[in-house]
Amino acid sequence: MKVNVLNLIVLLSMVVIANGQNQWNIIDNTSKWSVVTDYGGYYDTHFIRFGTEDTLIEDLPYRKVYNTYDPDELNWSFMDLFIREDTASRQVFLRNTLGEEGMIYDFSIEMGDTVKIRNVISGPNIKMKVIGVDSVFIYNAYRKRFQFEPVNWPYWDSWIEGIGSMGQGIIYSGFYNTSPWYTLLCYKQNDIVYYMHPDYTACYYPYVSVEDNEIRSFKVYYNFEANCIEVENLPANQFFEFELYNLLGAKILYVPLSGKVQINLNNYGLKDGMFIYVIKHKEYIFSDKLMIFKKK
Repeated sequence: MKVNVLNLIVLLSMVVIANGQNQWNIIDNTSKWSVVTDYGGYYDTHFIRFGTEDTLIEDLPYRKVYNTYDPDELNWSFMDLFIREDTASRQVFLRNTLGEEGMIYDFSIEMGDTVKIRNVISGPNIKMKVIGVDSVFIYNAYRKRFQFEPVNWPYWDSWIEGIGSMGQGIIYSGFYNTSPWYTLLCYKQNDIVYYMHPDYTACYYPYVSVEDNEIRSFKVYYNFEANCIEVENLPANQFFEFELYNLLGAKILYVPLSGKVQINLNNYGLKDGMFIYVIKHKEYIFSDKLMIFKKK
């Protein structure tokens, strides 16, 4: 398996206090999730999306769940599953065509709560205890993250608002099985990659679109002598976007770039401190912290 140094999620403790007004919904017509399946050494990838129109079942609005194994994301098939989201309770339910339904997410939970999940794909009820609540920077905004420890099953997991299970993937939250095993590979909105699993380099495995040797030499650092941000060794002949944010999520600057670039900060009046930089490509995204400290 190829290892990718690109890691979207930047952990920031309790920034959610300043950004907690956002409520990110799971059911979104523009969202897609790719999930890699491990059958004990054999892997495949499928994409998941939801229908664009409501299906009323017992007077409740559901969306059909579709998937495709096509790397071009064509030829979608109905998975015999329906999903609904109660925006008031912030709970998400999965239902099969037999009429069985279970809650797979509850985003109203708080630190120390124990949540019970029943995924109708895998059967048994599982319980997880909330051991951490913080905020993570996803693409261009902060989202609340919940971290869990297992109570009556052997697997740890975390959820991010609007994305779902980071361990297993959107409809596999609480999936109790040893084989096959599901892992969230990437999450898109409007076909833009917002999250990429750090062990992969594209939204379809085993296909990768950027060679590892092009990624390993990638560097970003602050040059206090010249008061500039230096970006080195990006893959040649490819277009990237560089954005800088403060810790409240406000965008400070935007620069298109490729190869080696120096971003002069003299005109931005930045104070010393911690910032977040984001480098975007049409197929992946990378985000990390950057400390700026001017020469005295």
